[in-house]
Amino acid sequence: MTKKSSLFISILTAVIGLLFIILKNDVIGISMTIIGVFLIVMGVLYLIDKLFLSGVIWIVIGVVIIVFGWVLATVVIYILAVYFIISGIINIINLIKAHTKGTNFLYTLLIYAFPVFSIIIGILLCFNQGGTIAWIFIVCGILLLIDGIVGIVQSLVSKEK
Repeated sequence: MTKKSSLFISILTAVIGLLFIILKNDVIGISMTIIGVFLIVMGVLYLIDKLFLSGVIWIVIGVVIIVFGWVLATVVIYILAVYFIISGIINIINLIKAHTKGTNFLYTLLIYAFPVFSIIIGILLCFNQGGTIAWIFIVCGILLLIDGIVGIVQSLVSKEK
C-alpha cells in the first residue's frame, strides 16, 4: 500500500470513529438509508437496461430497507443478544468441563471474564438496546479513532512513497 492510500485510509478510519462517537445510534439509520438508496439506484439502472424483474426487486428491497430499517435492525439486535448469551454460557460450561485454570488467580479470572461479559452484553442488548448500542458505538468509535490516529502518524513518519 502506498503512503498516500495508507494516509487516506487512516484519515477515513479516524473520521468514521468520530462519527460513531458523535452520532451513536444515528449511524444505523444513516447506514440503512444509504444502503436503501444504493439499492434503489441499482434497481433503476436495471430498469434502464430493460431488466425489469431485477430492477423492481432491487427497488422494492431498497424501499423496504429504508422504510423498515429500524425494525430489521431491532430483530438483528435481538438475534445477536441471544447469540451472545448462548455463546457465553457454552464457553463457561466448556471452561468448567475442561477444568481451565490460569497460572494464577488473575489469569484465571481473565479467562472466565470474556464469556461473562458476553452474557452481560447479551442481556443488556435484550433489555436496554438504546443505551447499550450507544455505548458500543462510542467504544467502537474510540477504537477506530485511535487506530486512525496511529495509522496517520505511521503514514507521516514512514519514508516510503
